[in-house]
Amino acid sequence: MNDFINTLGRINDAISTNASSIIINDSLQDYNSVFNMSYKNIYEIIKINNSVFTSYTISLKFDAGPNGLFLFDEFLQVAPLIYKECPDSELKIEMTLKKKQAFSLEENEFIFYNMESFNKHFTFDNEILFKSINKQKRVNIYLPVNCVYTNEYLNIIPHSHQEKIEKNMNLTEINRLFRIREECCRINPAFALPDFFYIPGVYEDELKKWVNYNLFHSSICHIANKVTGRVAVIRGSKNIEVDLTEDFDPNYSINAYNVYKFSFEEKHHSDKLEISRNIISIYLDTRNKAKKLDESLPTIEKTIRKHFSAYIQDSIKKFFTDRKEIVKESHKFATDIKAEADKLITYINTSLIGLVTAIFAGSLGLSKGERWFLLLAFCLHGIAFVLIFLFNSYFIKKKIRDILNIYEEYTISFVVLAKEELDDIKKIYIDSSEKNVENYLKIYKRVTISLTILMFIFIVVGAYLPDKYFTL
Repeated sequence: MNDFINTLGRINDAISTNASSIIINDSLQDYNSVFNMSYKNIYEIIKINNSVFTSYTISLKFDAGPNGLFLFDEFLQVAPLIYKECPDSELKIEMTLKKKQAFSLEENEFIFYNMESFNKHFTFDNEILFKSINKQKRVNIYLPVNCVYTNEYLNIIPHSHQEKIEKNMNLTEINRLFRIREECCRINPAFALPDFFYIPGVYEDELKKWVNYNLFHSSICHIANKVTGRVAVIRGSKNIEVDLTEDFDPNYSINAYNVYKFSFEEKHHSDKLEISRNIISIYLDTRNKAKKLDESLPTIEKTIRKHFSAYIQDSIKKFFTDRKEIVKESHKFATDIKAEADKLITYINTSLIGLVTAIFAGSLGLSKGERWFLLLAFCLHGIAFVLIFLFNSYFIKKKIRDILNIYEEYTISFVVLAKEELDDIKKIYIDSSEKNVENYLKIYKRVTISLTILMFIFIVVGAYLPDKYFTL
């Protein structure tokens, strides 16, 4: 690829030197130039680079005026006859090549010979361009620059550079930024992240202009709530619109990028975005040109950081206040649950006392010589044990559920405390008390089952006791 880049570079230099006029269209897919040149000079360029033209890598069309239009092969045959007597005569020539085929470009590789065309086509909101880019892979752009520039996302490479640049991408960070953008911004998903255009140390004027323009506009689009066309809508203390169609060179694109990076940090990103949007809306009118926002950005960035620092201090105070409050209330809820556990102990004791009354009633029936009285006493006690257990356990469980639901609703209001913090407090105070209730319910259930089985045994024994035990 580098050999052909250099060859086309030499051809372009020769054309620029000898053409009387030239129009270049250097798009993403094609390179096209239309120029006027004498037959003598174009013949020399073809002669020197004959292999490139005869392989049809570069297509040439010739407008010889009254002599007609010619393709490359036709021109080679007829031109010597037409211009034999007048080699200095000018003709109009169109040179075209398909970049992908000509340079054997791989995925995410682009080449431009004209910086103005590059600035025009390679913009942050070029939907077709960024839809075609694999965002999980680095982008290589070959340009007429003096040195290599790189960042996490792309390499800008001089045409003369021979070595291949291999660098890994932080895909985890890239996916994190896309996730936050999807959560917090209504923006075309094809737009490039501002990080794509953050290239420190650029000193070449044309490339620096491209970096500043795209870094500024892309950062503002990501800070905004939504972007419609070329209008960024920011909802803060008031709703504002920023018109991004204005053609100007931003002076404070790095400040815009800093606000974006601050707002898209993983921790507190929702709060940071809200603070950024509120501060921006304070400094701007309802409708604004992008230049006015650019001029205000140094002050805006400083104010945003100051306000967030105050917000963090308030949050820390609120954190300790809320934690103290929720620990206090959790203790109260735990006490309520413990009261239900105490009730279960009472119910278990009552059931055991019921065993004594059952035995006493059975003895009374035995002493009276009434078998039916004994059987009825044991049967009624067995039924009573089951029904009382079902009734008590149902209302205990319901009370516990109600307490836990109230607790959950109560803790929702404590937004400063992290979920992990709330879970730890719940585990210490609530979960341990709830577990005690569950254990007592299991004991209560076992006691009830044991007593019911015992009553059944008494009934069977009473039914088969010899009649002599019931004879007075």
